[in-house]
Amino acid sequence: MRMDSQIALLNAAAREVYNPTSAQRNIEANATFEQLSESPENLGLILEFLERGEQPNASYIASSSLKKLTERRITISIPEQLRLSSQLLQFLASHAADSDRYASRKLCEVFANICKFNFIFRDAEKNYPFRQPLNQVQKALTSINPEGVLALEILTSVIDTFDNQIICEGTTEHRQVHNEFQNRYLRDYFATAVAQIIEVVSLFQRTVASGGQPTSLQYEYLRQLLIFFKRIFEYEFLGSCYDMEERETVDLPSSWRQKILTIYEPVFVLYQLLPATQTDSIVNLLTIIGCLSSVRRTVFDSEERATIIGHLLNGIQIILIDLAKLNVPQIFVEFSRFLFRLIKNFTFTDLARQKQFTNELLPVLSNFTIGAFQAFDTTASNGIFYLLAFWQAISVHAVMPIKNEEIRNPLESIKPIPIAFVESRMRLCDMSLVGEADSPFDDNVSIVQFMDHFSGLCRTDLASMAVVLKELFEENAQTLMSNEPGSQSYLLAELKLVFWTYIVGACLDNRDSVRCSLLSNEDPEEFDITLFVKVSRLATYNTERLKQHGNFDIPQNIIELELAILSAYDRFRVSYLNETHRYYNEIQNEIVKQMGIVVNDDTDPVWELYLEKIATNIRVWANVDEVMTKSLTLFTSLTSSTSMARKILKLATVQYMFANHDEQTFPFLGSSGSKNILRTRTAFYSSLMRILCYGIDETQTMFDTFIKPVEYRMQQILSALNQGVNETGLKNAIAGVARDFRGMAEACRRSTHYACLMGWCHDKVYAIFLQAVERFYNEPQVTVPILKCLAEFALNRNARLAFSLVNFRGPAIFMEISKIVTTLCERFQTLPQLQPNDSDFYSHRLKVVGAMTSVLKNVLNGNYLPLGLFYTYNDRTFKNMTDTVFRLFTHYAQYIEDIPKIQAIYSDTIYELGRVYPVYITHMPKDDVTVFFHYLERGFHSSDRVRLLNSSTTFERVTDMLLESTNRRNQLEMVHCEPVGDAVAKCLESEPNLLRKYFETFMHMVVFDPRPIHYMAGRVLYNIVHLCPQMYPSWRDDFLSNLTPPLRDALMNIFSKFFTQPFDTQEREAFTVAIEAFHNDLKDNARNAEVHITMDQL
Repeated sequence: MRMDSQIALLNAAAREVYNPTSAQRNIEANATFEQLSESPENLGLILEFLERGEQPNASYIASSSLKKLTERRITISIPEQLRLSSQLLQFLASHAADSDRYASRKLCEVFANICKFNFIFRDAEKNYPFRQPLNQVQKALTSINPEGVLALEILTSVIDTFDNQIICEGTTEHRQVHNEFQNRYLRDYFATAVAQIIEVVSLFQRTVASGGQPTSLQYEYLRQLLIFFKRIFEYEFLGSCYDMEERETVDLPSSWRQKILTIYEPVFVLYQLLPATQTDSIVNLLTIIGCLSSVRRTVFDSEERATIIGHLLNGIQIILIDLAKLNVPQIFVEFSRFLFRLIKNFTFTDLARQKQFTNELLPVLSNFTIGAFQAFDTTASNGIFYLLAFWQAISVHAVMPIKNEEIRNPLESIKPIPIAFVESRMRLCDMSLVGEADSPFDDNVSIVQFMDHFSGLCRTDLASMAVVLKELFEENAQTLMSNEPGSQSYLLAELKLVFWTYIVGACLDNRDSVRCSLLSNEDPEEFDITLFVKVSRLATYNTERLKQHGNFDIPQNIIELELAILSAYDRFRVSYLNETHRYYNEIQNEIVKQMGIVVNDDTDPVWELYLEKIATNIRVWANVDEVMTKSLTLFTSLTSSTSMARKILKLATVQYMFANHDEQTFPFLGSSGSKNILRTRTAFYSSLMRILCYGIDETQTMFDTFIKPVEYRMQQILSALNQGVNETGLKNAIAGVARDFRGMAEACRRSTHYACLMGWCHDKVYAIFLQAVERFYNEPQVTVPILKCLAEFALNRNARLAFSLVNFRGPAIFMEISKIVTTLCERFQTLPQLQPNDSDFYSHRLKVVGAMTSVLKNVLNGNYLPLGLFYTYNDRTFKNMTDTVFRLFTHYAQYIEDIPKIQAIYSDTIYELGRVYPVYITHMPKDDVTVFFHYLERGFHSSDRVRLLNSSTTFERVTDMLLESTNRRNQLEMVHCEPVGDAVAKCLESEPNLLRKYFETFMHMVVFDPRPIHYMAGRVLYNIVHLCPQMYPSWRDDFLSNLTPPLRDALMNIFSKFFTQPFDTQEREAFTVAIEAFHNDLKDNARNAEVHITMDQL
């Protein structure tokens, strides 16, 4: 009766969730189901509700609750979990024909979670009880009925769960289960899926031959079978995690080769049999075909590769016959992606050996591509992207000489495509103007990606491309001149000129161009110079138009055109403007001639042109963040090269910028700019300072000339601070100056240049920063730029702060930094609490804490502080700064769990602290030590090998001090050092399970982790055992009891030889060598077993 009443209450709550009668009741109902998934005691109630509750609400809620319950890893007894898995399978089987898809998927995920979390569990009879349900499901896989569909759905969820690490799951645990599942089950699943696809093809052929059509159940079975097969291909066989979309090859095990070879032909037969109405199945099938074309080519020998290519090329012809299917955008995109993956995996030579590829397929694909440009301008841009990538790869390799006269020159098929693409982009501009398509410039990243693939393709027929681009430019330029701004014709011409400029930029980028295809009368340099001169004139015209509009309310088309112009400038720079280019002088002379530039003897006219363009943009585009960012990116590219920076040092534009970088000349340096514009000041001053560094070596007064505008701004800020001014303009001015000096410091790579800058800053900058943090400590727009500037000051970039007997520069800079950071930390702690869900919580609290921690990290990383002297002479500067920063981080540590950037900063800080001054950790407050070990543990479970090694090394160094404290030699060596504290020992005593968890983690690494980390794992294990020797035997026995007898005996043999004596570093070395030898034996045995199995199968 009590269960019935609870079911009735849950039914009422479910009705309230999906059909709310009041806000309060809805909140209470949701809270009820949240509580339901928090305790394993509710498992029976959830199962009863799943069986007897009102459908479909009961299925929705029960499945979601079960999934939350299993993912939280709340302790559920093994018998209960077995009962749950059995009951789930029974429920799913009984509702296979009529179950809701959402609820069914959730229940499948619950079943998969249970199987994964208990996959390596063995009962008293040494059986694996949680693998038996998987075997049962696999038997139902081959039945073309509702149960077979359900089995496919369940196993798809199982593969997905085993392949992806769940948040509550440790990395080592996941890897162990992931690899075991791959070895035990995935090969059989693959073989079964191949056999079932062949059987379905045969069934469909028989049905169609008899005049019938497959049933809806057969289509549904096929759809789920294709999803299942596709998920097998997407399984991560290599153990690393990266996006499937970006993978160019599928790394199936080589032992699957024979099965793979049997599936290439049936998949194309299946494509023929499927009607266009089965869109989902066709898309999944083409995805599988793409995966098959991307199977690592080294798996096969040359004959097998030739056979596979033959099947794939025949399949492409089959697909191209049925254009009705390719008219569906989703199918078109997957087919285009298949072509791209084909050319990325197989070489052009492999494909060209098949005569049908060049003589039959490429002409048909060329016509198909031209038609696709017209048909899918707006509905399937991804497909256009993949087609361009396909033809780009063909064009790069198609210029090789053709020895076989029977093979048609592939360039004949390629040449019409660039012109068709240009025409399609112009047509897209027409459509976007009348509202039939979105603006093609809404996503600049996509434009750049398209142009990257068009860059080599556009040069296959220079003569035709030059004519088309010339006509387009003249036609649209004339339209702009002869029409009123704002008219339809004017706006259309603007759009076309923007796209024309992007296309020209792609043509100018000839790094991957097809130069061997040029005719004898074609001059590619002349083609590029002519286009660049047109772009330069267009840039002058666009700047004049901007002046008519002022700095505000600038039409978007003017902005888009400027971005396209800058892109073309950058591509031309990369292709031609370097002294290593053999035609550099000729190109420069031709540009000067066509543009009518007056040349002085001591100037470089082309670079003067570039610098004038950058300086003009910085001056007139001060309120447009995109243009400012791109202009300064170009400026940075010019100054990053040493030879280039020396070359442009003496240009008139650069000298003018050195003397006039003030608010009047460059408005963005004022205090009224936006937050995004303020950020560009770092890049601006970094570029200027890089050029100046070479001038400092030649002219002693150049630095004084350069710094005068900055000094004037500093005086204004100091005066405003002394007068008590508290306005937005002052805050922006302080933030701007901090960004200025951060940029200058970034550019100073040599110690002499950095010393010059720091010498000037010594009695000017720090005083302003200190007053600023004292007044504006609650304003992150002020404090964060200051902290980032200080972090750059503290960074020992290129050993510019290296310890020297001549000067005390490094410690002196640290003293000033410490004073500012400590003051800010102390005042920051007095701020009122903000709730984590507050919109300002990240920007006003966590971001500032991360910036403070970054300063400390750079200080520790520099290796220029004599930390022992601070203790010896009782100077608390270092301790005060470190204490306050760690105290502040500990206060906000729980909120930083989901912010990877700040987590990484803190982790790097403790790694550096453990490297340079581990004794400090032994004096930390208990809460700080707890956070310290928490982040070390996160590092132990990290998939990043570097982070794992750093965490382990830090743990080893800290615990070494505790274990060696009784060593007489160590005691003598530590006479002049700070004594070891007891904070770490107390923390380990208060957390008795901490070392046990570490022991199990590293034992898992030793036995199951394939990465080369076992030497490090052995060192950590040795320290853990000596930290808690009385508990070590029970930990060891508990872990070994879950291993197979051979592994257990081998490890026991190792452990029996060690840990009978006190801690000794030499014994630790011997132990780690033994652990590494054990793992090498494991790898050798596994390799021999694999070879043995493979030979048996062959």
